[in-house]
Amino acid sequence: MSLKVKIILFSTIISALTIIAVQLLFFSGINNLISPVFITIIGILILLVIYWIAVDLIFQKLIYLIEIAQTIANGNLNVRLKKSYLGRDDEIGIVSRAFYFMLLKIRQTLNSLEDKVRIRTEELANAKATDEAMLTSIADAVTAVDKNGNIIFINDKAEMMFSWEKQEVIGKNILSVWQLKIDVNKEVNFENHPILMALSGHKIFLTMKDNYWCYRDNNVPFPVNVSVSPIFLDQKIIGAIIITRDITDDKKIDKAKTEFVSLASHQLRTPLSAINWFVEMINSGETGEINQTQKKYLEIIQNTSKRMSELVNSLLNVTRIELGNFSIEPQPYDIISLAKMTITELQPEINGKNIIIEQDFDTTLNHIPIDIKLTTMIFQNLLSNAIKYSYQNGKIKFSIKKMNIDIYIIVEDNGIGIPKNDHAKIFSKFYRASNTTKIRSEGTGLGLYIIKNIIEQIQGKIWFTSEDNKGSTFYITFPVSGMIKREGQKKLS
Repeated sequence: MSLKVKIILFSTIISALTIIAVQLLFFSGINNLISPVFITIIGILILLVIYWIAVDLIFQKLIYLIEIAQTIANGNLNVRLKKSYLGRDDEIGIVSRAFYFMLLKIRQTLNSLEDKVRIRTEELANAKATDEAMLTSIADAVTAVDKNGNIIFINDKAEMMFSWEKQEVIGKNILSVWQLKIDVNKEVNFENHPILMALSGHKIFLTMKDNYWCYRDNNVPFPVNVSVSPIFLDQKIIGAIIITRDITDDKKIDKAKTEFVSLASHQLRTPLSAINWFVEMINSGETGEINQTQKKYLEIIQNTSKRMSELVNSLLNVTRIELGNFSIEPQPYDIISLAKMTITELQPEINGKNIIIEQDFDTTLNHIPIDIKLTTMIFQNLLSNAIKYSYQNGKIKFSIKKMNIDIYIIVEDNGIGIPKNDHAKIFSKFYRASNTTKIRSEGTGLGLYIIKNIIEQIQGKIWFTSEDNKGSTFYITFPVSGMIKREGQKKLS
């Protein structure tokens, strides 16, 4: 019988009992004193019956179901429902069965989630183990820091390279344990520290040429290449990864190679000088008359010998730059006069292509402390390149001017230009732009490499703008106070 039917039945019984009580009250022939007592007893009995039925039918069962719901809500899924409730065909039975099937579904879902979590946890653990194994096996020192610069990971190579103990350095700030210097004893500028720059979003590469050094715990310095990259998560920087390579052996090999090139170049100078001297002597007729065919061949020998001499000089300059033993000897000099002398020296090449040279010189720039030889090399290289890679009847603008606290040297041409793909490599050693075949010109690919290194040594800057087939503009700046003296064993030639 459903709960609804029971309630209707109880209501009917209550109504009937109430009618009987009223009849007894007004129509009974019993003494007036007895009638109220009798009616009261009848009312109490009716109330007891109603209470018992209500508790039995509704409250006890509802309280039980509420307790079941609270038990499930507290996370206990092992609760069991009474079979008598599940078998009922009233509303209590419907609710009980709903609880039962809901409980089964929750258990199944939970078991499925637990399986998925277990599998995913195993996958993450395996991935972490794989990542750590890869980082540990890297031949370079790998150090990871959080966004505050505190060390959160180092691999075995980092422990060996810096004489660290993993337990001691984890959690420490990288700047307190990782010493990085320039030229062995010069501190890195705090604002330009590669780790701080990486944590602000920059990617930093320090190569052998940058001459950076790290220190072991025993304060022994060693040269390094360093790569520092920020770590991003959801487009936010959460740390940085530092890869350090000990290049002690690379430095030794590079030095040996440079010394060999220097020695070979020196050895080549003597026979080349002899060739040039004998060719000039034959050309002058000192050894007898020569015919036109012989003269033509001698000119070819002389030109080839000249190019070889230029290559030897360039190689010697490269070795002196890379060994760091070339000197800078500034003296007050009229830089504008030096520029004009360079144009005069290159006049045959200028006339050969019928090129117009536009001069834009600040004549107030005189007696600037400069190394005359190095400055001449800079002028000759920039101008000869502009001439070499200009078309016939081209135009070159040569400017020297003062801007704020710097001297600007600008050489602009309307020649073949430099393709965009070559821009990043144009200052590299032995590199020539891919479009140089447009104009047949000899070159070693060393000129701009040498000039860039000279400019950097005099605290200057060099850069360029260029488009393929539209010309190039090279810019050089250095302080108007002039070049700074530097001691060295050799001069560039």
